Amino acid sequence: PQGPKGDTGDVGPQGPIGLTGATGPQGVAGLNGADGAVGPQGPKGDTGDVGPQGPDGPQGPIGLTGATGPQGVAGLNGADGAVGPQGPIGLTGATGPQGVAGLNGADGAVGPQGPAGPAGATGATGPQGPIGLIGLTGATGATGPQGPTGATGATGATGAQGTPGNSGVITTAFASGAGNNPADGTAFAYIGPTTTIAITGSNQALLVMAQKALGTTSATAASNLRLSVCQRVNGSGATPATASSGDDITGLSVSKNDRSVFSLSAVFTGLATGTYEVGLCGYTATGNATNWNNNGVGRVTAFVAQQ
Repeated sequence: PQGPKGDTGDVGPQGPIGLTGATGPQGVAGLNGADGAVGPQGPKGDTGDVGPQGPDGPQGPIGLTGATGPQGVAGLNGADGAVGPQGPIGLTGATGPQGVAGLNGADGAVGPQGPAGPAGATGATGPQGPIGLIGLTGATGATGPQGPTGATGATGATGAQGTPGNSGVITTAFASGAGNNPADGTAFAYIGPTTTIAITGSNQALLVMAQKALGTTSATAASNLRLSVCQRVNGSGATPATASSGDDITGLSVSKNDRSVFSLSAVFTGLATGTYEVGLCGYTATGNATNWNNNGVGRVTAFVAQQ
């Protein structure tokens, strides 16, 4: 283990002066000391390089003026050195006595006009001048924006009830029953119940809706049935007519032991005044009628309305 520290020895003799080291950075300027006595002026040396200007220190108090020393012999003028930085402004000296006034010089040239002064206060309004001639009418200005919507007015009194209008339906008719089975052929025949209804004037339309249950128990099913809604003049025995050419449904069929309700409707227009027989009509292709053997009842509804 280290022993205790011994007493400090005596200061040894001063060693030789070492070589001058590099110049360190300039330190902060110290306070100004008191002015010393003016010494004799030595010979003017060579102008050295201008060092960097340090920061201005605070101004010290003005020292007492020393006694003026004897003036030395003027040395030779050295070369002009570089202009150093401007020193701080000294205190203002006492004002000297006013010198003798010089002679008046010649008048100088007129200087440039100075800036305009501030505007003066507005004067009182003068009397109104005579009314001038009426000018031309200016162009019409643009339409202004639409104003806000006004408040809703009070609800007016309820008017008297008008006369009930015509429903349009003039007469109706209805019938139900089994009717006939479909037959082989190429022209329409009634296969369901029929009813009669009258056209009593011009511009009347006849609306007919008819339905019937049709089916089969045949092992080969039933097919090739064509259906439509027909009309003819009552008691005429004429072939029932459809509302227009091609106004029918073709290729209808049912499976074995099946029965379906077939429903159709049609509108007849342009009929002459008279009574008409209406209902479901149809026919089958040759050899198919016997297969339509499981048929039920049907019904027909007719309306005559004013167009």
